[in-house]
Amino acid sequence: MEAEAAALIVLGLKYLGAGLAMTGAIGAGAGVGIVVGGAVQGIARNPDAAGEIQSNMILGV
Repeated sequence: MEAEAAALIVLGLKYLGAGLAMTGAIGAGAGVGIVVGGAVQGIARNPDAAGEIQSNMILGV
């Protein structure tokens, strides 16, 4: 019975680690979305600067 309980604890910790890793991935995705959204707004406000905004966005991401 102890081996079974230990196996379940290890499995639970694996899932906990996977969940924490996904938290980091979600945060990175949200950050990229904010950057791209800002670039789209900048291009919408000043279409003449689209090339400069786009190149700065690509370098920043």
